[in-house]
Amino acid sequence: MSGSRRVAWLGLVLVASAGCVTRSQFDRLRIEHESLKTDHTELEKLVQRRDQEVGELRGQLALANDEKDLARQDLDQASARSSLLEEELRKIRADMTSFPGVEIWRTADGIAFRLKDEILFDSGSHVIKQQGKSALAAVCREIQQGRFSEVRIDGHTDNDPVTRTKEIYPLGNHELAMRRALSVYEYMVTEARVPSSQLILAAYGPNRPAEAGNTEKAKARNRRVEIHVRSTAGT
Repeated sequence: MSGSRRVAWLGLVLVASAGCVTRSQFDRLRIEHESLKTDHTELEKLVQRRDQEVGELRGQLALANDEKDLARQDLDQASARSSLLEEELRKIRADMTSFPGVEIWRTADGIAFRLKDEILFDSGSHVIKQQGKSALAAVCREIQQGRFSEVRIDGHTDNDPVTRTKEIYPLGNHELAMRRALSVYEYMVTEARVPSSQLILAAYGPNRPAEAGNTEKAKARNRRVEIHVRSTAGT
């Protein structure tokens, strides 16, 4: 029995033993006793609820700590992957110094090569020039020496309409962009022996310029083929 209950009952016993308890006093003490019992029951329920809330908070804290650990692991893996990609990028750039017509940069998931139109094709043509084949051969060597799971070939043009070779490319810049991407695909498969299962083609025509504007400099930069390599380094 709790202390409060013992006090109430002791009061009843003392009053009764004194032989001078009245009915009203007894009823008042009984009511106080019942009130104390109710208060005690409510306190027990409150303690149970608080214990349950504490247990839930502990569970949430443990889950938050687990998520924090996972986030830290993901961050460590991303940092390690980024370091590997930066190292791979430095190596490729060092290997490709003799090909100034090829730009190389990091992407979110790998490495990308941008081959300027002037080294790959004559104006209005999709036939790869010898200079372009040499550059493509170097790019393919870098791809095959690295770790990759997917290679996407993107064909791009400027926004000038196709006029001189309109009969060859009746659909205009989008057809020219696709034919050029397909020529690069054909070279990579037949000459460089890159597995066709890992190659994807895309033709954007003038829709994704590398440089905004309508200047000759911007147009020259926009006429290009890009090769995006999804790297598996660090995964």
